[in-house]
Amino acid sequence: ELLSHPVKELVANTSKILGKYPNTYTFTKALCERIMQKRRGDLPMCIVRPAIINTSYQEPFPGWLDSIAAAAAMFLFVGLGIIKEVKGNVNSIGDMIPVDVVVANIIIATAFNLKKNGMPIYHVGSSDRNPITWGRARDVVVEFWNSNPSINRVGKS
Repeated sequence: ELLSHPVKELVANTSKILGKYPNTYTFTKALCERIMQKRRGDLPMCIVRPAIINTSYQEPFPGWLDSIAAAAAMFLFVGLGIIKEVKGNVNSIGDMIPVDVVVANIIIATAFNLKKNGMPIYHVGSSDRNPITWGRARDVVVEFWNSNPSINRVGKS
């Protein structure tokens, strides 16, 4: 139904369309989950919702990533000297989870739910048992880049 409306009308009514959702990202995720629930039939299914996916812990090697997005992008840009300052609360928890931990959880959740009905949702994050604040993340990132300066760094440290 939304696709039949002109783009200007959709943009003008975004807050009304989103309703209780804070942004289009959370709205579209919820929409997709509802569609999956409605159309899955008897297909065993589960949803794994990771927190902020970051570089790998161990596999295929520590620090591996295949794309530059979210917190990993910010950490890279800090190391390259592109970002000099980030405004935020250093005491807030940055719920980051290594990509290899997310992949392991997807495999486990899939195997566990293979012969079950329903569509459970699993949240994968670090803040419950091993929280890291943005301040601690900053300290680790700065320490890493000071010990491993990039040849592509822009300007001085």
